[in-house]
Amino acid sequence: MALVHDLAEAYVGDITPLEGVPSHVKFELEEQAMKSFLNEMLSGDGNAQARDRFRSLWYEYEARETPEAKLVKDLDRLELIVQAVEYEKSQDIRTLKTFYTGSIPHLEHPAIRKMAESVIAEREALWEARGADDMKVELEGTAVGSAVDARKQTAANGDA
Repeated sequence: MALVHDLAEAYVGDITPLEGVPSHVKFELEEQAMKSFLNEMLSGDGNAQARDRFRSLWYEYEARETPEAKLVKDLDRLELIVQAVEYEKSQDIRTLKTFYTGSIPHLEHPAIRKMAESVIAEREALWEARGADDMKVELEGTAVGSAVDARKQTAANGDA
């Protein structure tokens, strides 16, 4: 399912909320890309079953009604978070806060949330080491924000 989802993005690019593209337009662009892929790469009668399976997986992901689709969406969000941290590390980019605040609060899967906590803690340590106090991502009220705050409090108390 994750690979099928990424096929559409390979055609149109990974459209982020920062680009201001309405969700229905993004859906239509990716749907058309998926149709093009299926018609070009899986044409012919011998590929009908594969075309149907790819199409089904893509729509399942987009509907986000199954546990698998929700997990894949959370993994997609986590990948965005990890990539943003990598950009911040390698290029000293300071404009990616909305990637975190727009993704982390929507994470549903507990294991993915825990991974996001770890990534955010790593990110905060990076910016703290660089002396950039203004780079904290405000996540209070979310499980991730609470966990990061708790981890910092534990470290401050010398309990770590």
